[in-house]
Amino acid sequence: MDDEIFIKGDATDEMALLQAGIERAAGVFACTSDDSRNLVISFTAKQLNPKVRVVVRCHEPRNIDKIKKAGADAVISPDHIGGLRMGAEMLRPAVVSFLDIMLRDQEKNIRFEEIALADRLVGRPLSELKLWRYSNTILVGVKTKESWHYKPPEGYVMGPQNALIIITVPEE
Repeated sequence: MDDEIFIKGDATDEMALLQAGIERAAGVFACTSDDSRNLVISFTAKQLNPKVRVVVRCHEPRNIDKIKKAGADAVISPDHIGGLRMGAEMLRPAVVSFLDIMLRDQEKNIRFEEIALADRLVGRPLSELKLWRYSNTILVGVKTKESWHYKPPEGYVMGPQNALIIITVPEE
């Protein structure tokens, strides 16, 4: 039987977060059913570890900006996402079906991936990556600190903090 590791406590309490190892944590999910508690968890986590990535669940859209100001890196509204999904099912059913199959297919295992660029690639063109060698990989875009570049040309020069967004298979 697998060992379960957990901390029993209130995530809004500094001591509980410290006991859980917030100082060395890469990320925190704040996903209680109460937006106010999630805001406090986000704020407290960022105070204890400014580098931690905090993803927060938000029920009331009017609270999104407040939660972001409290330090959340991403705020997810399940009701909003559900509404978008319903609209997409109505307007773009083939796209939704493709994404569903891609995410659930156990045989082909096609995935969207985010690849952070190594420092040694900064200032170099995309062509140096030789992505053509990977027959099941498609470069969708490059995320920069400020914006997105969709389907960039081979001559696109990679910058600091760029991330490649690709569709690929695990083998590649």
